[in-house]
Amino acid sequence: MTEQEARGFLSLSEDDDLYDVYEEQLFEHRKFFLSKAPVSTLFEGRIARMTKLQEAFEVLGGTVDHQENPMQEAIVPATSILETYLAFQKSKNSLKMQLSNAQSVPELAHAARALVKLEHDNAGAWHAEFPEEETVIVSREPDPMYLLESIKQYAEQGGKTFAQLKNQENNPPALLVQEMKRLSLLFKKY
Repeated sequence: MTEQEARGFLSLSEDDDLYDVYEEQLFEHRKFFLSKAPVSTLFEGRIARMTKLQEAFEVLGGTVDHQENPMQEAIVPATSILETYLAFQKSKNSLKMQLSNAQSVPELAHAARALVKLEHDNAGAWHAEFPEEETVIVSREPDPMYLLESIKQYAEQGGKTFAQLKNQENNPPALLVQEMKRLSLLFKKY
């Protein structure tokens, strides 16, 4: 990438400060990762654009210190839906904090990839086979509070394990069945 191409990529005018433009674009990427469902194809496309941002920034002489946090440990799916969900949410919140605090493209890319891996590991616990004629939107996550309430409601009805949910024992709430289908599709295709 030439200096002129880098300026064009960053939309950098003579009056702009390189570091301000970098931080502004980093903020937009950070906002994207925090607001979208972690679907690998979606996130990898954004990471590729961020890599170009980093390249343009460095071509123009920009440097930034970065530290990569260790990869988040994958949740260990328990048989209990509630335990698995709580562990997943704890790990997800930790990764979202890393995303919020990322000060460079490498840090942001690392945390985004860790979030995708965490989502995939979680989806593995929920995975069940369903006919594909049903319309499920993978990127539409349910409200975590409603999902937690559904999990608790299901537990009160005697449904505590993924095996019970997958067999649809104890009349699981519709939201849980929908989430199982969404995560099953995510696990299978993404």
